[in-house]
Amino acid sequence: MLNLIRSDWIHYADNPEYLEPSADMKRSLEETAQKALELRILIQKVRDYAQLQMLLLLNKRSISGDASNSPFSDRQLETLSHMYFFAEHTAENLIITRGSKGDTPRRSAWIAAAEIYEKATSKTAYYSMNSQQEIDGPFTRYLMAFCRFCFPANHDDVESVEAFCKWMKRVRQSGGHPSLQVLGLDIPQT
Repeated sequence: MLNLIRSDWIHYADNPEYLEPSADMKRSLEETAQKALELRILIQKVRDYAQLQMLLLLNKRSISGDASNSPFSDRQLETLSHMYFFAEHTAENLIITRGSKGDTPRRSAWIAAAEIYEKATSKTAYYSMNSQQEIDGPFTRYLMAFCRFCFPANHDDVESVEAFCKWMKRVRQSGGHPSLQVLGLDIPQT
């Protein structure tokens, strides 16, 4: 799992345009939603033509003998409906910010690491203080080890962990989800 997070971080660090919300991203999502809806309507319209039904019947064996594999099946129409919904919903809720955006790939990786920690320990991912009032605790040590493994070139410090924990707590208290907010989708979870 950590190797998957590491490869995702490297991919997005090399391609921030896939991660940082932009007007181009929003336009692409809107266009995808529109095309999915248009294709669904067109397939719905033509799938009942007798000529198409005859061709599908004659070629049934070439389609693995399973009618649900047909490009005109209910399953395909449902897939296009889902594609329309998700692309449209994402475009509507995308928050495009200007100026400094921070280290979104690293924050996304930290969120994934925090979720792994919470599932494995059944504890909230948050720092604690030791007797000298320094940032410490199991989650801090875990996240620092995670950083040494996944991002050996980066030099993260415990103050970064503190800031991350406070940010994640604020997002959760406001009803949002950290993974959505860091990607520009500030959608309250119900």
